[in-house]
Amino acid sequence: MRIAKLLLIGFSLLALSGCFGGDGEDPGQVLLPSENFAAHNAEAFFIQYPREWKQKSADGLEASFISNFKDAFFTPVITVEKVSVGEGVTSKAFAEDMISKNESDLALFEEIERKDVLPTVGGAP
Repeated sequence: MRIAKLLLIGFSLLALSGCFGGDGEDPGQVLLPSENFAAHNAEAFFIQYPREWKQKSADGLEASFISNFKDAFFTPVITVEKVSVGEGVTSKAFAEDMISKNESDLALFEEIERKDVLPTVGGAP
């Protein structure tokens, strides 16, 4: 569960930075091959996930996907949750707060790598 939360945070940051747009026609959006990836198109976002994964529904989540790969310690899961962010809070500040929260909440938290990127949405940074 702890690893899944870490993956959720990492994936959420990627999803927040580049997958919104909803129509799949953003010129900056990269579409993955449809023979390998299914699409979930919601009102507020568009996301692709591996075809062999199952889509699940859960209270409080916008979307959830679970891998068919399972072992005793790890099952990949993607969850999309809507989070209210205060007025004027930057994406970087939000990410830093999420990392700090996980550092304090998770007993075995370990940050492996951090990389700052400047994504573009609709052609603007």
